[in-house]
Amino acid sequence: MISYVTEPTGEWVSYDDTNSIREKVNYIQDQNLGGAMIWELTGDDENHTLLQLIHSELND
Repeated sequence: MISYVTEPTGEWVSYDDTNSIREKVNYIQDQNLGGAMIWELTGDDENHTLLQLIHSELND
């Protein structure tokens, strides 16, 4: 799952939200992968919602 928006200028921007993170964590678990890699966290909020979701879902 990819979340994205398009601007009137034609610019395309993708982002992660809780739904896309859950889908990615499900894929990690379904494929028996060893964990997740995070490229950048500046899009997360001050409560680290996305990072906390990854941590809690992988450690269930």
